[in-house]
Amino acid sequence: MKLLKKKKNSIATEFKNNEKIKLRGVREARERLTFSIENYNEDIDYFIEFGNGEKRKFRQSRLSYKYNFPGNFHIKIYATNDNGVKRSLYDLRLRIDDSIEVDSAAYRIDL
Repeated sequence: MKLLKKKKNSIATEFKNNEKIKLRGVREARERLTFSIENYNEDIDYFIEFGNGEKRKFRQSRLSYKYNFPGNFHIKIYATNDNGVKRSLYDLRLRIDDSIEVDSAAYRIDL
């Protein structure tokens, strides 16, 4: 049986041009992070660059993502209007740690 050591959920928020961006989740590889835009507007295209070469479009106010490997990542969220004008909403440097697995069968407890 493998147990996964988890850190407390972390939250980062930033206010910029009336958008409130939240980041929730365990900042470890293979753990889900959720990015959300509080004042999401369906008429605006929102994109996120994860800092590892991947980029996605928000299809709704929340987007979940898992980093497969630990490292330091520069995350950018931006909005693009109908004229193609790009506006930065969020810029964050994020450290993703490696998850720690403990094999409980390797430890013996004498009572």
